[in-house]
Amino acid sequence: MALHQAERYKMGCSVCVGAGDCACGEAFEADTPKDLLIDGCKVACLKKMFDKQGKTNYNHVIITQLGVKKEGSFDYESDLIPKLMEKLSSKGL
Repeated sequence: MALHQAERYKMGCSVCVGAGDCACGEAFEADTPKDLLIDGCKVACLKKMFDKQGKTNYNHVIITQLGVKKEGSFDYESDLIPKLMEKLSSKGL
């Protein structure tokens, strides 16, 4: 959400992508942000969905490789989002 609000990436819905009914990854202008796929682990389900549909205009990160633990909770430390934004920025994303 923070990346979307910063107008660096647009938001999509992985359910729509899986169903093949999403505008994510469509044709874009050179100055339009790419999709940023954020997968929760190295299995990379979201990336696989995009690839299967031939959508290749994206950047991809695996959130657990950025230090986030994949847990069954929506609780997180208040400084997590700024830390992630910094890590993504350092990667040029």
